[in-house]
Amino acid sequence: MVYFVCNLVDDPWIPLDSSQGEVGEHSLQVALLESHRFTGTAFPRPTLFPAVLRQVLLPVLLDSIGPPRTSQEWAEWFSRGGFDASQRQAIADYLGEHRDLFDLFSENYPFAQVAGLESPTKETKSSALLVPSIATGNNVPLFSVLTEADTLFLRPAEAVWWLLYTHCWDTAAIKTGAAGDPRVKNGKTTGNPTGPLGQMGVVVPTGATLFETLMLNLPPRTPVRGSGDRPQWRAHHFQKQDRTEGIASPRSPQWSIRPELGLMDLLTWQARRIRLIPQQTPDGVRVTKVVLCAGDRLSRLPETEPHTAWTWAAKPRKGQSSWRPRRHRSGRAVWQGLESLLAVNLPEGDALSGDREVTSEMLRHILSLQTDEALPDTYPLRITAVGVVYGNQSAVVEDVIADEIPLPLTALSSDDRTRDLVTELVEQADALSQALNRMHADLRKAGGGDPVPWDKGHHPGAGLLHALDPLARRALAQIQRHADDDEHLEQLMQAWEQKAWEISDQHARRLLDASPPQAFAGREIDKRLYSETSARGHFYAALRKHLTRYESPKNRSREGN
Repeated sequence: MVYFVCNLVDDPWIPLDSSQGEVGEHSLQVALLESHRFTGTAFPRPTLFPAVLRQVLLPVLLDSIGPPRTSQEWAEWFSRGGFDASQRQAIADYLGEHRDLFDLFSENYPFAQVAGLESPTKETKSSALLVPSIATGNNVPLFSVLTEADTLFLRPAEAVWWLLYTHCWDTAAIKTGAAGDPRVKNGKTTGNPTGPLGQMGVVVPTGATLFETLMLNLPPRTPVRGSGDRPQWRAHHFQKQDRTEGIASPRSPQWSIRPELGLMDLLTWQARRIRLIPQQTPDGVRVTKVVLCAGDRLSRLPETEPHTAWTWAAKPRKGQSSWRPRRHRSGRAVWQGLESLLAVNLPEGDALSGDREVTSEMLRHILSLQTDEALPDTYPLRITAVGVVYGNQSAVVEDVIADEIPLPLTALSSDDRTRDLVTELVEQADALSQALNRMHADLRKAGGGDPVPWDKGHHPGAGLLHALDPLARRALAQIQRHADDDEHLEQLMQAWEQKAWEISDQHARRLLDASPPQAFAGREIDKRLYSETSARGHFYAALRKHLTRYESPKNRSREGN
């Protein structure tokens, strides 16, 4: 028998970006102990970062050194800029003690897999099944040059990435049945949901270094439960919770429908039963085959899930929770939906009577750190947002959403001026987009046509938002940098409004120049005259209404000329 060796503790597999701009793969031990030397991860796909962060990096820290107990202790850890000697020793000891459990091709305990996993027919599939950009089954990306019939040679490092991706983001629907699973019917398992991250819009706070990112996701008083909560690499077996439902071991071909046992269990959730099959090639060890079967299913996504914003429903459907994870919207930048990220207050009192948005658990923790002065007001916090859009009963991947924005810390506070400015900026951009769309609709009516349906075709407001996007991001970064300087903030908003006016004016002029000659005379519809003049007037009235800092008589005299 041939034995293949790849241990996540010692072998390089995590791509990291150094402060000198050099990208290289490093072992788990180096990534954690030297986290202060790296600015962040450098995975080729945005979905891989939250998968590795949640499935490996954070659980190792929680299980080895635990979270800080207080905001003061958190501030002490954070101010050092890296783990101290005792913490480094604790992490190294933990990885040494559990090194065998991080062996990717272990005969008995392969990492995040089931040893000896087989289908009833002993059939294996191409490792391409793990990679969503490759056509497999119902999932047929438009520009895929490979299919599941082709051999995909994955380096061990790449195999780890896509193994963890699959646990987090895999598509739903039918999966190959596992030999030894009593729920298999006709060699298949049906009713599989997507991976847990696929059911929400992931929101991860990130810092200037990998260490800071880890700390921002390891806030004080992290709710780690007792002995029942552990990373799944230590879950050799589970006891029955009650008389009606057992909890299957993640190392068995069977699976459970159950709630999470705690944060570490949730972060390392094994949504699939998988076995990687390596082979020796002239280029070294490569994973070419895989067995991928049904895995554990969360009975519901808990409110303690730290990396998503929520919608709180006052009147949920029967049998459903009031808490629903929010998904990211395709084609929409994160800054356009900042309201949900800034909604830090939990529903109570009068708010219980209606639906409302609530930010992520992690951002509420970060607000408490800022309130306790553990983080300075001007700290350069960034938000990384990742999501997957599924189609056809969630059996295919239609789109991947990825974005990153600066988020002023003080904007999380309901009584801080920066919150009002950030909210105002977002509302202004949305209002300008709607005003341009209305102008477009009015011009089409004036020219004898019909408006473009809201859910079809091209809308010029989307193009305006795209043009405003880099400007809005720069404004957010400046608000973050000067959060404690009111005079500078006011100057910054004046500059934003001036540029927003100029860009909006440019887009409006293009529409006016493209309008047909008959739009000048206009057309009467339901006793209202639609004309080029009225469309222009309504648009510039909207600019004056929403961009008040830049409004002046000079602007009025030159509108549309």
